Amino acid sequence: MIGKNLKYYRQLAGLSQDKLAGMVGVTKMTISNYENDKRDADSEMLIRLADALSVNASQLLIDHYGSVSITHAEFRSNSGMSNSSRDMVYETVDRYLGRFNKIVRILGDTVLPNVSKIEKIQFTDIETAGRQLREFLSLSSSGPVGNIVDALENRGIIICQMEFSDSHFSGINGTLNERPYIAINKIMPPERQRFTLIHELSHILFVFRDDVNKEKTVDRITGAFFFPKDDVVRELGLSRTNIKGELRPLQREYGISMQCILIRARQAGCINESVYEKHQRWISGLGLRKDEKSGLPAEYSTLFKNLVIRAVSEDMININKASELLDLPNNEIKQLCGLEV
Repeated sequence: MIGKNLKYYRQLAGLSQDKLAGMVGVTKMTISNYENDKRDADSEMLIRLADALSVNASQLLIDHYGSVSITHAEFRSNSGMSNSSRDMVYETVDRYLGRFNKIVRILGDTVLPNVSKIEKIQFTDIETAGRQLREFLSLSSSGPVGNIVDALENRGIIICQMEFSDSHFSGINGTLNERPYIAINKIMPPERQRFTLIHELSHILFVFRDDVNKEKTVDRITGAFFFPKDDVVRELGLSRTNIKGELRPLQREYGISMQCILIRARQAGCINESVYEKHQRWISGLGLRKDEKSGLPAEYSTLFKNLVIRAVSEDMININKASELLDLPNNEIKQLCGLEV
């Protein structure tokens, strides 16, 4: 049954069901039936579909999903994403988690840290919540935070970094067999990726009153996590009128955006609203509003690749299986495993 794979590769190619149907000489209803596994494609049709989508026929037949229990948090209603984009995110995450689960089943659950059911924390205030996040990740209560991906994975949370062209998508969270996962869009600048990872963790960890604006509050909690109030005051002092020269050094030290630093400085009383707006205009005037060109190193999750390499090294899977799991060509798998220079 090729349903989910066909839908995934069709959406990846940016084709509608109508367009694909015309390319292979069938009706839109036939494509719909294939995608919903209401009808099987014969071998000739399978090849035509694969050619139209520029993939190998075998890629339409591989079970990327496996038998897993996956839940996803809902996208916020004003995210700006179309339904098709949301479906594509869910589908991409499902494929990744399904394949990730396969290698864990091959190697055994002991390859991942134990993760007990997360007890939700009632939100009280931003600064307290920031400290609670640090405690959850076993980090110090103040000072810069290093690699976020490592901290989350060491806590047993699965990280999925996906390249998604829709800039409206930044991140989402959910569970794989009751284990938390966080997926983010890796086309974002490094500081925004770091911010989004903790933003999604905040959604996982905290429960809010109905009258609280969750998205804005979670953003503020995330800022407090990265740049605690005591650090803000110590680094900047109070009642400042110009902190432009300190923004880049602090950005590199704390791994956050200059805009986040400004927000935290305003919240801590280091600058007033007028100074805050003046600095935001300065950032906009430099063309750095969407990408601050921070030069911060990107963070990568290598856990999945490392697990697959381990399974190959221990002769638990072959190169073809590794290629299927990582969705990479055989020659790349051989290079990863040190079998081909």
